[in-house]
Amino acid sequence: MKYLKKYEQQIITKLDYSNKNLFELPQLPESLERLSCYNNKLSELPPLPDSLEKLECDENNLTELPQLPDSLKILYCYDNNLNELPPLPDSLEILDCRRNNLTELPPLPDSLNGLNCYNNKLPFNNINEYKKWYQENEAMIEKVGLSKTYKLYNKASKYNIL
Repeated sequence: MKYLKKYEQQIITKLDYSNKNLFELPQLPESLERLSCYNNKLSELPPLPDSLEKLECDENNLTELPQLPDSLKILYCYDNNLNELPPLPDSLEILDCRRNNLTELPPLPDSLNGLNCYNNKLPFNNINEYKKWYQENEAMIEKVGLSKTYKLYNKASKYNIL
């Protein structure tokens, strides 16, 4: 009993549930800064703590992500079945969302300096291509909005009129 109380008093900042064939995760501690849960069979994630800075949830069966905390700096969510991403926090520096079903991304924060979004239905694959695409479409984005611009792009590419 003495050891159990000592464990309960510890502040847990890192958890690694990777490669464990899990279908779900338990409730996460509020002190958590890094969560690795890649290569499982997760179809959803529990609510994420406000202290989380790095999330590795790649290679699962996720179709959506929960709300991302404002503290998040690194997000690896590739090789899932994501159709969309939630709003990205202003603190995000790295986003790897390749090999999903994304047709658009939420607005990217200025802090983002690493983007990998290959093998989605997007008009770009990385941060440099995104910046170029955004610049080329800035007038349309301002006129009709980012989401509508993606939809127009996807419709045009479907009919090969680009």
